[in-house]
Amino acid sequence: MRLVKGHNPQLAPNGRLVAYTRAGDELYVVSISGGKPRLVRRAVGDHGFISGFVWSPNSRRIAVVELRSLVLVDVETGRSRPFARTRNPHLPGAADPSFSPDGSRIVFDRIDQTGGDLEVFDIRTARARRLTSDHRSMLPVWGPGGIAFSRFRSGGHGDVWLLDPRTRKSRRLTRTRAGINPIAWSADGTRLLAANPAIHNGRLWAVDVRSGRARNLTGWVADLFPQGLSRDGKTILAAIGCGALISPFGLVETLPFAGGRAHVIVKGPCRASWNR
Repeated sequence: MRLVKGHNPQLAPNGRLVAYTRAGDELYVVSISGGKPRLVRRAVGDHGFISGFVWSPNSRRIAVVELRSLVLVDVETGRSRPFARTRNPHLPGAADPSFSPDGSRIVFDRIDQTGGDLEVFDIRTARARRLTSDHRSMLPVWGPGGIAFSRFRSGGHGDVWLLDPRTRKSRRLTRTRAGINPIAWSADGTRLLAANPAIHNGRLWAVDVRSGRARNLTGWVADLFPQGLSRDGKTILAAIGCGALISPFGLVETLPFAGGRAHVIVKGPCRASWNR
């Protein structure tokens, strides 16, 4: 069923609403049954731009990535408050927010031209604190097993690490030296989808969290982007198209976490999300 014209759709965890962007600086939500969309956030400033957003686990909030700040939006009231600002364009930028499983905190990274570190924001106290100080940590994804993140080395090499948010201790999970990023956790915390998201070509990786073993599932595929992992960790959602290749079209597919052939769901769209 066609809902609205928009970009970057993200289905709420409760499956009732879809958030999406329009015109680059506006964030809307619409019911999955259709109806009138509702504007919940317009980026501030003449050069305001929404470059990403993520739902909270209870579907009540959305963390929005804008040009120089991260903003927490209450979906029901439309009220918003910045929680990580970058007033000076020469200072590190904040990006890549990810909610804790209980929705009370948000981990994000601060990145500049030389690297990045992780910080965590407590929604209840409105306070932030730094989690890493190596200036090589970024792209966090909070899940049942802790905070998975990428720790990069010179030459673009790097792997997925795990951080305990209570102790701030981290350990290396994978040993691919392939510069892979964590994407999504299974609900039981035993499986992790990782990827080399496409600049031109992309690869998907299946990671066993218990052993740290990482398997290259796809090889390099033009315009291949990870879109999600099913809650049981058995099925990967992926998309091809609308990236580096000059084409407005693509396809959405699923493939087994255990490996095997991809199954195309629909041709034409090139971005998707689910709450499966």
